[in-house]
Amino acid sequence: MFPSSSQVTEPHLEPVGMSEFQCMEFAAVLENEIFFAAEDQDIEEDSFRRMNKCLSRMIRNKNHQFLVADQGLVFENGPVDQAPFDRRFSIEMYGTTECARGVAVVIRFFSEGCWHVVRCTQEGSRKKVEASSEQVPDYVPDSCNDAVFFLQAVEGQSNKFMFESSRWRCWFLAFSAEGGFYKLVLQPRADEVDERQLFTLEK
Repeated sequence: MFPSSSQVTEPHLEPVGMSEFQCMEFAAVLENEIFFAAEDQDIEEDSFRRMNKCLSRMIRNKNHQFLVADQGLVFENGPVDQAPFDRRFSIEMYGTTECARGVAVVIRFFSEGCWHVVRCTQEGSRKKVEASSEQVPDYVPDSCNDAVFFLQAVEGQSNKFMFESSRWRCWFLAFSAEGGFYKLVLQPRADEVDERQLFTLEK
């Protein structure tokens, strides 16, 4: 028997302060994990701040080769289940006010007894990528940084991502055949999607 209207007690609702809500913006989907970027009140315009989120992933190109940490950031063949430690990269997320460009990340790896980061550099007029032992601070008071990239999901392609340089807008990490190897390089965005700039992130 259902209670009459006189027997129904309405629940007591406590007012919820606006401080308990955060503005959340969709950031990315990584292997069925959905990530949102929270609006951090401590993040100032044109700055990056390290978040408590880090992914350990292997980075693979369209040729099914894995990026290897040592040997100058080159791509090598090999089965997933036998992947050595030097194929695993730590993708650390940073909060930023530029969420529309993707998730701000720093790509780190451990090699030769210390941590390194993937950085964009310039040699004359040539833009390139290198491994650096210089670490990125928890707070970067600038709109760009050599080691900060924007991780962007590729629309219509499952688990395919692009890494845009925060230092040079519309320049992306890519792989290129150089000297008999496939190396990690930096290339400008083409009019159409360039498969050399697409990467898969695998556990």
